[in-house]
Amino acid sequence: MSDEAKSAPRRAAGVLLLDAADTVVTATMRLKPGDEVVIDGAKVAIAEDVPIGFKLARRDLASGEKIVKWGAPIGSATAAIRAGTIVHVRNMTSDYLPTYTDEEGARFTKRTIS
Repeated sequence: MSDEAKSAPRRAAGVLLLDAADTVVTATMRLKPGDEVVIDGAKVAIAEDVPIGFKLARRDLASGEKIVKWGAPIGSATAAIRAGTIVHVRNMTSDYLPTYTDEEGARFTKRTIS
């Protein structure tokens, strides 16, 4: 298989793998608890509402493991993440933007526009 074919986006019902090196897939539709998606040939049950465009763990990820999207590291897991779980600021930290925690414990990134 050519390098181009290995890195070409691959779609399965409900999710899209952007690059073969990715540790996440992208939801291509809203997913609800109980929905099943196929990731790397395995059925994965969705446990929570997943908005379109959100990242899901492609496989179980260990705390500290790099999160890779489009073949590039975008952050690190701050806790263990099970396959099919949303990957977002609640369980990852960005390698590029500082991540803050507000007084209620919610994590977020602060962006400035120049």
